[in-house]
Order: sequence, then C-alpha cells, then structure tokens
Amino acid sequence: AEVGGLVVQPVGLTHAIELARRGIAVRVVDKRPQASTQADKAIGIHCRTMEIWEDQGIVTDAMDAGVWLHGQTVFVNGRQTHQVDWSGLDELPYAHLGLPQYETERLLGDRLTSLGVQVERGVELVDFAQDDDGVTALLRHPSGAVETARAQYLVGADGASSAVRSGLGLTFEGGLS
Repeated sequence: AEVGGLVVQPVGLTHAIELARRGIAVRVVDKRPQASTQADKAIGIHCRTMEIWEDQGIVTDAMDAGVWLHGQTVFVNGRQTHQVDWSGLDELPYAHLGLPQYETERLLGDRLTSLGVQVERGVELVDFAQDDDGVTALLRHPSGAVETARAQYLVGADGASSAVRSGLGLTFEGGLS
C-alpha cells in the first residue's frame, strides 16, 4: 500500500504526528524490538518544543512526567566547559524541562497511537530506491520476511548511524558526545 511516508525515532515520531494530524497516511518503523527504557540519550526539552507539544496535545503529560530545569552545567572529558542560568526567562510561555528520551518517545508514541498509527517494532529498513514518483523501501520484519513498501517519500530520522543517510551517501557531521 502507498503511504505518505515512512519514519522512525523522536524526530520521526513528531513528524508522523504532524502528518497524521493532517489526515496523511504514515507508517513508522523502528528496528528496535521494543521502546527504550533507559535514559541513554537527550534529557533536555527546550521551550519551543514545549510550544509544539501544546499544539500536539501532550504538553501537560510532559510536564507531569518531567522536572523543570533552572540551568545547565556542561562537562567535557571531566572538565567544565560552560554553565548557563535559565532564570529570568519569565516572558517565555514554558521553561526548560528535564525529560529522558525514553519518556519523550513514550509520550509521542502514545499520541501517535491516539491518532490511529502504531509504531511497527522490529521492522528494519534494509534498502530503498527513489524514482520520480516516490520511494520503494525494503523492510525486514522480525520473522525475517522482507516487505516491499511504496511511499511518496522516506524520512530518515534514525539517528547518527542512519540507514537513510548511509543509503544517500551522506555523512554525519555532528558529534556523538
């Protein structure tokens, strides 16, 4: 079946929510067999994200699950590189929120589910090809079966070792620290 797009991860979940809110068919595939349960990635939620989450209807859930951050101290290789004080930002509608990425994924996943879209766990993008009319993706399911999926576009929101980025011959210019 043709869908609007295939996406993965928090950026992908956000993208999928925005498509689903507008009635655009979307599939979300994630090669991980289950959702994250550890705080192994980002924990800071910026003010603008909170505004977007208000539009998406999850800001109250995020505030209930997180803690307000009043500043940030950054260490690199055991040495403090900088410190930021976020007090005095009262004109902003929201402050910075501390929320582990696994909680962010849970909130976004729950919102996506409420829009009728389920994250397809254990489904890996193994290859894709683009033509003038869209993208053909090969998806490997947990059973080992390979599905050919057709979409108007493919969103690669699958992290630093992105299969989409690799398939396009692009490099990851950011740091991993």
